[in-house]
Amino acid sequence: MPLLIFGKLAGELTPSSPVSEPDEPIPPSPELKRLIIRSCHRCLVILGDLSRYREVGSSAEKNWAPATGYYDLAKKLVPESGSPHNQLAVISMSDGSNFSATYHLYRAVSVKEPFPEAGYNLGLGFQKILKAYRSGKLGANLVRKEEQQVSELLSLFTRLHAKYFNGKEYVFTSTGRWLRVTLMLIA
Repeated sequence: MPLLIFGKLAGELTPSSPVSEPDEPIPPSPELKRLIIRSCHRCLVILGDLSRYREVGSSAEKNWAPATGYYDLAKKLVPESGSPHNQLAVISMSDGSNFSATYHLYRAVSVKEPFPEAGYNLGLGFQKILKAYRSGKLGANLVRKEEQQVSELLSLFTRLHAKYFNGKEYVFTSTGRWLRVTLMLIA
């Protein structure tokens, strides 16, 4: 039915139709402005999801830039929403970046309007981290020494948070190596 109305309106507008001067804009009420911003926020998250789905289905090297761009705009538009952070965590997990995923999931649960599934996703991510650690697959085999040191520090950090999340105390079994890596990164 709405298409028929639009078709009728489009048929009435022709290039020879006289164009009237635009009316003065009416400022929206605060409630309408809030609803418009929320609508734009939701659209940005959905556009990010569509961009992310396109990359997931692709066999080529992943280009997450369009999806992260939409999610970043959504974060700026409504900073108190956890939804864009949860979606950025999904991308980080796809790339194998436990540190980035942990950051975004913490943000998704700690904002004023947390993403409903973010706590569950955080727990799932921590379970994967602990499982990878137990199987010896948590650190990447990186070529450059600096990358390996950063990787070790990030692995320790995410493992620490996974243990705390599960309510267990973390004991540094290789405190000397961890301290050396930390001091080298600070220096």
